[in-house]
Amino acid sequence: MSKEYLHMKECPYCKSDEGYFFRSSYRGTYHERYNFNGEMTEESGDIHDHATYKQGKIAYCRNCGKKLFKVNNSSEFYNDIENKRLNEIKVFPVDTK
Repeated sequence: MSKEYLHMKECPYCKSDEGYFFRSSYRGTYHERYNFNGEMTEESGDIHDHATYKQGKIAYCRNCGKKLFKVNNSSEFYNDIENKRLNEIKVFPVDTK
């Protein structure tokens, strides 16, 4: 898999450095719980417990919307991006005075 996303600094079409997005989706069901006077009786914190998430495969420019790259393995993509982010963190010397 090509990993051009590791070297991108801007959109090659519009030159924006705003970033990119994926068209992802999720689907699921949950129970809304009410008492008989119409008040919700519990928080719906479990709303995502049984949801199914589908990661988008194509990245689009946030500015112009053009296709930038395709991701075949989303786990590998997220690991690569996190490692890139961690490697770019600048360490500044601590002033000990």
